Amino acid sequence: MDLETMNALDLRKYFTKQSGLNFLNDFTLQDVEDAKKTIFTKNFNVYGDTKAWLDKAAEKMVKDKFFNVKEEQQYVVKNTIRDTMNGNYRNTISRLILIDSTYRQQLRDPETDFLIHLNEKVNNATSLELTNIQIPYTFYNIDDAHHNNYFLLTCRYNTANGDLLQGGTNTISTTTTIKIPSGHYTNTDAILVQINLQIDNLINRFTTSIPNHLRCVKDELTGTIRFENYSAAPYDIEFLTNESKVNSCLGWELGFREFQTSASTNQTLTMKYEIPRNKIITTSPLVTTPGIIRGTEVAMAPHPKYFVLVVDDFNQTQTADTMVQANIRPENTKATSHFTQDPMLDYLMPYNLSTYLDTMKDQRTLTKNQLYTIAQQNMEKQNLSLQNTRLEVYAPNQVLALIPFEHARADWGSMYFTDKSKYIREYHSPTNLERLQVKLYDDKGHLLNLRGNSWCMTLTTQNLYKY
Repeated sequence: MDLETMNALDLRKYFTKQSGLNFLNDFTLQDVEDAKKTIFTKNFNVYGDTKAWLDKAAEKMVKDKFFNVKEEQQYVVKNTIRDTMNGNYRNTISRLILIDSTYRQQLRDPETDFLIHLNEKVNNATSLELTNIQIPYTFYNIDDAHHNNYFLLTCRYNTANGDLLQGGTNTISTTTTIKIPSGHYTNTDAILVQINLQIDNLINRFTTSIPNHLRCVKDELTGTIRFENYSAAPYDIEFLTNESKVNSCLGWELGFREFQTSASTNQTLTMKYEIPRNKIITTSPLVTTPGIIRGTEVAMAPHPKYFVLVVDDFNQTQTADTMVQANIRPENTKATSHFTQDPMLDYLMPYNLSTYLDTMKDQRTLTKNQLYTIAQQNMEKQNLSLQNTRLEVYAPNQVLALIPFEHARADWGSMYFTDKSKYIREYHSPTNLERLQVKLYDDKGHLLNLRGNSWCMTLTTQNLYKY
């Protein structure tokens, strides 16, 4: 029989007929060996070189059955990248980039602002994504660098005997900064302890006859803070200074959020409160009621709500302004002038317009529409004066991720882990990554200070692959 003219099906039929085994369906390599022995024994004296012929026939039949399966498992046809031959398909592979601040090039650089050089160039990247990040919970929420740990306290005391008095020829006023230590404060109770401690240290220099005559107390029912003055002289508290911001100072965090704008040309903003002196009811026995000021809002210890991760890859193949924020800048409108001699119009605001209309209903010369316009213009002037005194949203370029911070489930001093970032930076064209500038900010735009502890994150890139 000519082996060259026989195909795999002919050989299966022959092996089935000669060996008694069914090779027309599925069979194994052991079936082939058993069939070869049976056929060789039956045809030993019929054909000359029977063994060599059977070996070649079995090899041809095995290749037909098993070679095609192996071919299917070992070779996978993939699409190729976009080129002149194929403009619609591309192949991508994923790569991981590990960034650990421990291995930054310059150890003197801040751990949240440093430049790294990759040990291998990442070629043809089409996207960059934050996979996960681990940040040590060692940053402070009350920090001298953020200017949210102090306020100014003005007291009046008598130089003759050192006691706090109201009036007198020897009475002077002294303004002192009440500053609590920078650190991690879990709640407002810890903040109040430090405030009262600093107030005691200050007042003990003036008097020892009236202990604890100025206290900072929390109302557990409403969550508000109040200052109680048991002395015979008033105090002044100023929460806003030249360095602090109105919406992030210590007074704002404690719930004291009433601020005033002066009518002067400079439009000076103040957050100043007067704590009245105590009230003594001359009865028997004498009853002393402290002078009190209360915060208007619930006090909370400040905690970052999120982190802003900035990764600059020094390429121009993506949109730089990746994060959009609310516009809080006032709109510019042309001022309207009306002939009037009422000086109260300089203080007219939308929230006190109805009071002004009720008070001046028989004396005003302007219409309601004109007064409403003046009130809106005064409000715009006030908002304009707030630009340098309020904290604005910080939205830098090259933002890669906005990372939520769930401080309630994180323990102070532990490592905070999250993988909830879903944003993917997509490049307009294949990009090579060699170096990265990495920065990490809190929700108020301050560079995160981890107090010397290291953090790490994993980035994922999608890269074009052509072979």
